[in-house]
Amino acid sequence: MTGSTGLVGSMILLKMQDSVQLYTVGRDEPADIKDEKQYFKIDLRDSAEFNQVVKQILPDVIIHCAAQIPSASHPDSKEVGNINEQIDASVFEAVSHTSCKLIYMSSSIVYGLPNFVLNINESFPVMYSSYYAAQKIEAEQYILQNFDRGLILRLNAPYGLNMRIDTVMTKFIKLALRNKPILLHGSGNRMQDFTNTRDIAGLIHKLIINQYTQYGVFNLSAGMPISMKELATKIIKLTGSSSVAFNSGSLDEQEDYKASYSIDKAKQLLNWNPEVSLEIGIRELMNNIVQN
Repeated sequence: MTGSTGLVGSMILLKMQDSVQLYTVGRDEPADIKDEKQYFKIDLRDSAEFNQVVKQILPDVIIHCAAQIPSASHPDSKEVGNINEQIDASVFEAVSHTSCKLIYMSSSIVYGLPNFVLNINESFPVMYSSYYAAQKIEAEQYILQNFDRGLILRLNAPYGLNMRIDTVMTKFIKLALRNKPILLHGSGNRMQDFTNTRDIAGLIHKLIINQYTQYGVFNLSAGMPISMKELATKIIKLTGSSSVAFNSGSLDEQEDYKASYSIDKAKQLLNWNPEVSLEIGIRELMNNIVQN
């Protein structure tokens, strides 16, 4: 697996390392790995080095979670896109040499930010709305054209332990815990469909254990979009905070975004059944923030 120190990959590691022979590769050793022999320290952009490790392991499945996610410290740019392209190229070369299965973590960002469109399914047109989105689209197309056993998961707003501090959920929770005002851009009606990483890891584990045979593109989301205003209210209630959420007066460029994605295909063919409620997920994240 790649990306085992990231948000999604770290939860997959926790879920799977006791039940399957799981190897991780990357520049940093995962904090939760139990057997150091199952970690290989490499730069994933070095295709020769990665291929050497893959030839040694001979995996049945490569779970590819590694990516440079745009953030405040690494804004969306051509450079970020190039880094991800190099990482993906190493993985794709290894898959072509071993003919193993590939589980690729993509993103709902490939749809752009369509307004007033509900229940978007996998046939909805993709949109080159950013460097990150463009690179994901190109990677998806390469997989579909070159690999018969490629499974692409378009994740929507994954959240959970090991989450970045600059995300809206962690910001809201930290403000609520300090009883500080929570400022909402625009009207606060922009929606997001937060998907807990425990549910994502549970699906990956189930697929591996059952030796899955379904391939192609699948949306993964919780199926419960929530507005930023509703999210702030929920967090205030769950934390017992005296915080108040109000409009900041600034515009929200994504004001009309609804984050409404159909997960019917994943339910039917992958047995996708998200179980972690947003309330439970927020409490877990809140307790983790308090403890750390």
